Amino acid sequence: MNHPVLVPLCAAWLAHIEFSANRMEAMLQYAVEALLLAQPAPHAALARVSLVIADAFHYSGRFDLAKPWYAAAREHALAEGDDAMISAMLHDVAALRANQVRLANAFHEPQRDKANRALVELESTKNYDLGIGTLSLGLLIPLVRAQLFMALGRFADAVPLYLETLDKQNTENLERREACFFAETAWCLPRLGQVKAACADVDAACARVGDPADPADVASMHARLAEVMNLLGQPERSMEHRSQAIEFRRRHSDAQAERLEQLEQALSGRSKGSN
Repeated sequence: MNHPVLVPLCAAWLAHIEFSANRMEAMLQYAVEALLLAQPAPHAALARVSLVIADAFHYSGRFDLAKPWYAAAREHALAEGDDAMISAMLHDVAALRANQVRLANAFHEPQRDKANRALVELESTKNYDLGIGTLSLGLLIPLVRAQLFMALGRFADAVPLYLETLDKQNTENLERREACFFAETAWCLPRLGQVKAACADVDAACARVGDPADPADVASMHARLAEVMNLLGQPERSMEHRSQAIEFRRRHSDAQAERLEQLEQALSGRSKGSN
C-alpha cells in the first residue's frame, strides 16, 4: 500500500511483537524501518517504536541509553493523546527495574535504593491508570510490587500479593513465569514460619521448570530454590539449583551484551535527538 501512516505504524507494531517474542534481529529490522518511514510523524508509530527501543536498551542494562527513547515515546504519545501508551511506558520502566533488582537480590546483591525507586515508579503507574480508567496492567502491577517487597525483606507484604495473583485465572500469558513466582513465594514463606507451604511451592516451581522462560527468570528461580533446599536440609539438590542459577545468569548476561551490540549497530548513525 505504501501508506505514509499505516506502513510505519505496522512496522512499529511488528517491532513490538518481535521484541516480545525475543527475536532481536527481526525487531531491529522493523524498528529501523518504522523510524525511517515515520519521520517527522506520525506520532503513533514513533511512540510505539521508541518504547520498544527504550525497553531493549533497559533490558540490556543500559538505562542511560534507554532514557532518551523513553522521553521520545512520552513526547509522541502526548502529541497523539495516547494515554495507554504513557501507562505502558510507566509500567515498563518500573517492571524492568524491578526485574534487575530481584535478580541481583537472588544472588545476594541487594539494591535497596533501586527497589524503593521502582516502588515509587510503580505507584505512579497505578495512580495514572486509575486516573485514565484503564485496567490493562491490573494483574501485572501487584506481581511487580510483590517482587520488590520480597527484595526489600517485606515478606508478609509480598506473599499475599503472589498468592492472590497466582490463584486468579491467568489472562496475561504469565505461564512461562510461574515457576519463578512459585520459587519466590517458597523463599519468602519459611521466613514467615510457613515451611510446609514453602515445600508445596517448591514442588509447584519444580513442576514448571521446563516451561520456556527468560534466562533472568530461570536464573532467579534456581537461585531461590537453591536457598530453600539448603534450608530444608537438602544440600545436594541445593547445589544442583545453584549450578543452574549461575549458568542461566551467565546466559542472561551474554544475551544482554549481544542485544546491546545489536542495538548500537542497528541505530548507528542516528543521533539521539533524531528519534
